[in-house]
Amino acid sequence: MKKQLFFIAMLAIIGLSANAQWQQTSLDSGRVNCFAVKGNNIFAGADLASSGSGVFLSTNSGNSWTMVNNGLNSGYGVTTLVIKGDTIFAGTDGGGISFSSNNGNNWTSTNFPDSIEVKDLAISGNKIFAAGDLGVYLSTNDGSNWLKVNTGLPNDFYNAIIAKGDTIFVGSENNGVYMSSNYGSNWTTTGLTGTGAAVNAFAIGGNNIFVSIDWGGVYLSSNNGALWTADTNGLPFGIGNYGFTALAANNSDVFVGTAGSGTSSLGVLLSTNNESNWFQEGLTGINVWSLAIIGDTLFAGTSIQGGVWKRALSEMTSIKEINNNAGNIAVYPNPNNGIFQVSGFQYPASSIEIYNVLGEKIYNSLITDNRSQITINIANLPSGVYVVEVRTVNGIAVKKFVKE
Repeated sequence: MKKQLFFIAMLAIIGLSANAQWQQTSLDSGRVNCFAVKGNNIFAGADLASSGSGVFLSTNSGNSWTMVNNGLNSGYGVTTLVIKGDTIFAGTDGGGISFSSNNGNNWTSTNFPDSIEVKDLAISGNKIFAAGDLGVYLSTNDGSNWLKVNTGLPNDFYNAIIAKGDTIFVGSENNGVYMSSNYGSNWTTTGLTGTGAAVNAFAIGGNNIFVSIDWGGVYLSSNNGALWTADTNGLPFGIGNYGFTALAANNSDVFVGTAGSGTSSLGVLLSTNNESNWFQEGLTGINVWSLAIIGDTLFAGTSIQGGVWKRALSEMTSIKEINNNAGNIAVYPNPNNGIFQVSGFQYPASSIEIYNVLGEKIYNSLITDNRSQITINIANLPSGVYVVEVRTVNGIAVKKFVKE
């Protein structure tokens, strides 16, 4: 279960590594671009793996992987996977789209133009949509024929596509997000336009649509794309310094994968309850190219040196406020500029401590007089989410706040 802040001091003392709970699977090399799930089978699409590019299959929750490339043009990296009924479709970076109806044991090419790099696939009813270098394509007969459906779309590259009911959303390289409510017959702009950077991924959590923008953070829409808001308040990690490459949503929890130059990647970040507060969840220094929530586990497809990693959702940090009969503790203003008040405790209060999201104690004060309020100044510390822990004779209270 998600760690309550009651234990954050213990985590700081133990000094757990940010990557400690992640497990690297036996698919430990190659850039892993995508995942798909069919029953107990987990498929991963890879590029430049040591044993060749293509599709890998795990039947034991990712503990071991087998290449399933028979009939697949393995000279090309697999960029996207999608399941339609009993059939899995694989899009490549120049080898067209292939399908398998027997869990990857055999693959057959569709009639998709081989020269086009397929970036993403989406299913809506009996329709398959493909986004790629030259626009959006539609098949209504399981890939036997493809029709280019670009009316209303600018001449651009298209990296991501997703279906939300009967509405299709597609993300472009330079012009933001477009939508179609008539299966691609025509496209209209949404409220997220002119991003100037690539739309890399979509995810749906509840009624919200999330989108990650390269070097631009994460946006969400709760009204089917009419209005988008930046879901980056409290993100203390430097928008513009990292690529936001992958998304996965689990109800109100949203995970984003990041990439940077060298080992500067922030790994995986988590936002809970659509609060726009982000926490690092490990794989720091590893570029993350794909994410998938499979059962109770988060899978991450990483760079050439990393392969596939996995981690139980129950281990993910979610900062929650707790009150153990400690009185009406308050932290205000919130958000603040680093100068704020803590009030509501009664004499004698034993201590007030502040932690950052990594569990590191950055402030401590013992209360030895009869006051019920204290002013704290941490204006010299970076912007982000912090936690105040107040220990009193009545118990412990934990409050979180955002330093802008």
